Amino acid sequence: MVEHAIDEGPLNVRAAPEGSLSLDAPAGKKQWDATFGYRVLCRTGDDVPVLDDVLYQYAARPLETVTSVRHVDIDDPRAEITGARVLSLEDVRGGEVNRDVSGVRVEMRCPDDGLSEDFSELLTTMTVGPQGGAIESSEIAYHVGEEKYRLRVDWAFAACGVEIPGCGRPKVR
Repeated sequence: MVEHAIDEGPLNVRAAPEGSLSLDAPAGKKQWDATFGYRVLCRTGDDVPVLDDVLYQYAARPLETVTSVRHVDIDDPRAEITGARVLSLEDVRGGEVNRDVSGVRVEMRCPDDGLSEDFSELLTTMTVGPQGGAIESSEIAYHVGEEKYRLRVDWAFAACGVEIPGCGRPKVR
């Protein structure tokens, strides 16, 4: 197996190169789910990347993190990017959700202009308590044949709580 340096492979995500999203805790909830879905997975060449895992760098570790891939038919009236929502994975609407990213094939080519066709969206769901949870960045581990790759994604997510300084209104940096 050949392992390549970060960001040298055929996988891409359609999002701004960096940014952040945060969610305030819902009133009266001691434990809640925050789902972030901004990354549309696509391939840049003829090779089909196969996902292995998503690795997170935490600023404040949540109780649990679940990574999944949602495949959406663009003709589905509920077809939209998830964004940031106080939402459990079971409540995500539209498309088919794979709860295990390992083995997911990224068939879609990167579109030239937005979402003009079906898409696959990477979802990150954090379950948090009063402490909150925060992800500083992530790396998507994948392979094409015997070649291993990693794609760094410099997006930060925060599910607000007492361990998250300055957390508040949803924002994009």
